[in-house]
Amino acid sequence: MNPLQLSMGMLGFGFIITYIPEAAISAYLAATALHIMLSQLTCIFGIMIRFHSGPISFFYNIINYCIGLPKANSTSILLFLTAVVALRINKCIRISYNQYPIEFPMEIFLIIGFAAFANKINVDTENSKMLIDMIPYSFLFPVMPDVSNLTEVLLEAFSLALVSSSLLIFLGRKIASFHNYDVNSNQDLIAIGLCNVVSSFFRSYVFTGAVVRTIIQDKAGGRQQVCEIEFDL
Repeated sequence: MNPLQLSMGMLGFGFIITYIPEAAISAYLAATALHIMLSQLTCIFGIMIRFHSGPISFFYNIINYCIGLPKANSTSILLFLTAVVALRINKCIRISYNQYPIEFPMEIFLIIGFAAFANKINVDTENSKMLIDMIPYSFLFPVMPDVSNLTEVLLEAFSLALVSSSLLIFLGRKIASFHNYDVNSNQDLIAIGLCNVVSSFFRSYVFTGAVVRTIIQDKAGGRQQVCEIEFDL
């Protein structure tokens, strides 16, 4: 899928976004947000479920979460509610310096504080060990991507390339409409294609536009690439 995205950008296929109505973009992003919210329930309740796939998988997954609620981790739920209240209060606080508004970085304080708190009281959830086992202990050396099963995943890779490219372009166009500037869809496709090509040698996940991270940074007042470094920290 990486060469496909790169080729789409180099061949100028970004012009297709011009013919997609704003309502379709909003509906696509809304559906994406619902699936992201559903996936976050694992961290909120501290439980793991068997995710379904298919046209009505969203409702099956909600049912699975409801079935797994008796095993929910009360500490995880309490931390989630605390974060929601703290972020809401932070939105009501207005700080300015020389008549310029300043956003208090409550998100960073919550992440650092909750990480220290969880380490102190040894919070264990059903998915903690699985997540820890997935974290590599050192930087991975570059290797050639495994193409032995290319014919088996080609169709899925093509679909994934179209979905991830659409998400990136739609998200960029939506944020651009908030701040009245134009985006170059071909440039975005080339950028994400190159990133995915290079990252494939390091066995990383395929990535695209991050809806949650982008919205949080936009609401927090981030306007430059340097805010991405702060978010990663």
